[in-house]
Amino acid sequence: MTDFAPLPAPPDVPTAAQIADAIATGFPAEQRARATEMLGPIVLWQFRSAATFPKPRRLAEVVYENLVDELRPVTADKRVDALETIACRTTGEKLLGDGMGLAIARWRLDHPGKAVPAPWDEMSAPWVGRSTVQLGAEADTRLTEIERLTKDKTGDCREAMRMSLLHARMALGSAKTGSFSTAAGSMVDFLRQVGESPRILDVH
Repeated sequence: MTDFAPLPAPPDVPTAAQIADAIATGFPAEQRARATEMLGPIVLWQFRSAATFPKPRRLAEVVYENLVDELRPVTADKRVDALETIACRTTGEKLLGDGMGLAIARWRLDHPGKAVPAPWDEMSAPWVGRSTVQLGAEADTRLTEIERLTKDKTGDCREAMRMSLLHARMALGSAKTGSFSTAAGSMVDFLRQVGESPRILDVH
């Protein structure tokens, strides 16, 4: 049975590359390079808050453990297929993260001086200072990518990203229009925290 190498011993904080390399040892030798390639962006996404996380070593362990727990029940020769599904899910999560960040940045632009609590302030930070036109252009780029993925991806991959893409599409629409009267998912949580009362849309 092909198993996974452990992380470097404490107190060292493993890098994203070290986490990916450790997990990649759980794949057959002929699939290891492909697994490492796919694991790179997956781990980087899940480990993205390491710089500000109070216990980055523990975050590394959680990222490692969660991925290993998902992959271990799969026979070694099928793990690359399972990893491809995780990669699709990650793509959806990234687009949702961008959609949320752009939408919150648009809300902040339209509500100057109003405080935005954590973690929403950090989520929108890369887009703060952009104009409505710039935010709209960024949203359009991601909406085009969502349409491409929706057409190109099938089976387990499409299902893995489906809900994230639905929520991302709504958030990106808000980033373009500035309308937050209807929301779903995490956007509802944000709007309620800043004192809004959106109509909740049940997306499924």
